[in-house]
Amino acid sequence: FGPELAVDENPGTRWASETPVCAITQEFATPTRIGRVILQEYGESGYYRIGKFILEAQVGGSWKTLVDGTTVGASQRLKFDPVLTKLIRLRILDSSAPPSLCGFRAFEAD
Repeated sequence: FGPELAVDENPGTRWASETPVCAITQEFATPTRIGRVILQEYGESGYYRIGKFILEAQVGGSWKTLVDGTTVGASQRLKFDPVLTKLIRLRILDSSAPPSLCGFRAFEAD
């Protein structure tokens, strides 16, 4: 259930936190211009846990909020103004139980 399993593009694997409030960070090999992220939450029998989250990117040495939202569910497609970054972070601020993601994929801006 390590963090690398959220980004491996294999729907059969997943990252799982040990606590309801947590964060997962993705690092790119080189600065990348991203404008979209797809989150996929693992849910047993349609039961999803995430209640509130913030997606951030490190820009110019500071964390910038890209999107804040609730309920990731089976698939949440997030679109935002493109940023050039090497790090993105999903902070889960509220969940009914420790969350689990089977997908955390970033895409270059169109």
